[in-house]
Amino acid sequence: MLLRDKIFFITLPILLLLYYMFNINDYWTYGCILFGIGIFFFIRDIGHRLVFKDIVILMGVLQMLIAPAYFLIMPEEMVNIITQAHILPEEYFQYAFPATCLLILGLIFPFGRKNYEKANVINLKKMDGNLRIRKEGYLLFGLGLFSVITFPIVPPIIQHVFYILKSFMYIGILYMLFSGLTLLPLVFLLVTSFQGLAGGMIGSFLWPLAIFMIYFLVKIKYKFPLPLKLGLVMAAFLSLVMLQKVKGTFRDMTWFTGEYSSPTERLLLFGELLAEEFRSSEQLFDIHESTMPLFMRLDQGYLVNYTLEHVPLYEPYAGGETIFLGIASAFVPRLFWPDKPESGGREKMRRFANRILGRKVSMNIGHFGEAYVNFGRTGGAIFMFIWGLFINYLFWGLAKLGARRPHLLLWIPAFFVGGINTFGTDVVSSLNTLAKSFLVVYFLLWFIKRMKL
Repeated sequence: MLLRDKIFFITLPILLLLYYMFNINDYWTYGCILFGIGIFFFIRDIGHRLVFKDIVILMGVLQMLIAPAYFLIMPEEMVNIITQAHILPEEYFQYAFPATCLLILGLIFPFGRKNYEKANVINLKKMDGNLRIRKEGYLLFGLGLFSVITFPIVPPIIQHVFYILKSFMYIGILYMLFSGLTLLPLVFLLVTSFQGLAGGMIGSFLWPLAIFMIYFLVKIKYKFPLPLKLGLVMAAFLSLVMLQKVKGTFRDMTWFTGEYSSPTERLLLFGELLAEEFRSSEQLFDIHESTMPLFMRLDQGYLVNYTLEHVPLYEPYAGGETIFLGIASAFVPRLFWPDKPESGGREKMRRFANRILGRKVSMNIGHFGEAYVNFGRTGGAIFMFIWGLFINYLFWGLAKLGARRPHLLLWIPAFFVGGINTFGTDVVSSLNTLAKSFLVVYFLLWFIKRMKL
C-alpha cells in the first residue's frame, strides 16, 4: 500500500469522527486537509509513477467540497446574483462531505498485496528503442488525425466512436515518446495545443498537455526535486486562474463578433488579454477576485444541491432506475434498443433538478447527484464508495495488465478523460464512454497485433 493511501486511511476516520461525534462542520478546512494530502503526494510522486488516481481524488475534493465551501468564506461584498447560486446550505454538505470521504476510501482500497505502480514505470522505460512500438505510434497518430478531420461529417450514429478515435492521436504521441522519440511528440502536442487555444477550447488542450507531462516526467531520466515540482505546480495553478479569467472575454471576441478569424490573430489576442490581466496588479493579487472564476467553473455542488431541493419533495427517489438503465445501456447497442437512455444531463436536470436547459446549455446532476436521487443521502454516499471502488479496480486491472504488456499503460488516457475523471456527468455517460472505449481499443489492438509493421 502506498504511503498516500495509509495516510488517507488514518485521516478519513478522524475527520468523520470530528464531524459526527463533535459536530465540527468546518467544510473548508476538511476539504483543504484532504486536498493537501492529495496534492502533496501528487507533487512528490509525479515522475515516479502514473498519478491518474491522484487526479481523480483531487478533482472529487475540489469539485464537491473545496469549490462549494469557497463561496461560504467569500467576502459579502462579492455576493451577487451569479455567485448567490453557489452559496449552498448546510444540507448539501451533510451529504457531500461523507460521500466524498467514502469516494476516496473506495479509490484507495487495496486489491491484493502487490503494488504494480512503481514496477510499471520500469517496464514502460524498457520500450525505449522498440521500432514496432514507434510504427504503431505513427499508425495511431494517423488514425486519430483522420478522425479529427472527418468527425464533423460522420453520421451521428457513429460519432461517439469517432470521438473515441480522436484521442488515439495522443495515444500515438505517447507510443512515439516511449519508443525513443522525444522531440517529435512534443512538437505535435504543442501544435495541437495552439490549435485548441486559438479555438478558445481551453479544455481541449489542457488535458492532453497535462496527461503528456505525466508520461513525459516518467520517461525522462532527470528527476525534478520536490521544491522545483512544487514551483511548477504553483505556476500551473496561476496559469489556470489566468486562463479562466480571460476565457469568457476571449470567446466573446472570437466566437460572436466574426473578428480575429485566423489562428495567429486569436493567439495574439489571447496574449494581449493575459498581459492586460497581469497589468491589473490590484485584481491579480486579490485572492478572491482572481480565483472566483476558477472556483465557479469547478463547482459542481450547486447542481447537486438542485436535486436535494427537488427530490423527494417533488419527485420520488428513482430507487436505482437510472443506474441500472445506465449499466444496461452501456452494453446494449442502440440498434437493439432504439429508445435506450441518451447520454447527457438534459432529461435528468429536468426530472430531478426542475431545470429546463436551453438548446446550447450543457449541465448535468453528476455522479453525486445521480447517487442521491436514486438512493437518498445514506445510500448515495454508499454508492459513491462503490463507484470509487469500481474506478480503483479499473486502475488496478490496467496496472496488472501493464506488468506483462507495458504498452497497455499508454491507453489509460483513452478511458480517463471521458469515463473516469469526470464528476460533472452522469453514470450513463461514464459507463457508455468506458464500454465503447474498451471495445474500440480491444479490437484495434487485436488488429494491430496481426499487422506486419
